[in-house]
Amino acid sequence: GLEENESHEVTVRVDDANGGPEERTFAFTIDTLPPVLASAEPVDPPPEKGQFLLVTATDNTGKPVVTVKLPDGKERRLNPLKDRPDVYRTKLPTDQWEPGEHELTITARDAVGLTTEQKLTVVVEHR
Repeated sequence: GLEENESHEVTVRVDDANGGPEERTFAFTIDTLPPVLASAEPVDPPPEKGQFLLVTATDNTGKPVVTVKLPDGKERRLNPLKDRPDVYRTKLPTDQWEPGEHELTITARDAVGLTTEQKLTVVVEHR
């Protein structure tokens, strides 16, 4: 059998209409590993000004898509930092939230749809 989470190649050979062979090789990976969420934390500025959310996420086959589900149910996609492509960022509208605890769900999804989720509670004390 084929090894999981390793790169493989398959070569296809066909004869064209003139009887000449044509060959193409395709690379593929059998990916069974979901992305890894190493950390997630709100950072400066303080909540009353709208905080940034930083998430560190990696995947064995490329860059995962990282989203955060806000307390109102809306999802927001995080963008990778230019100088640190494994760190993703978005601004949270904490300046519009009521005081108290707010639960966020952070999701990292890889190219084949495998996901990892992490819950994060943000405490807002302003107003």
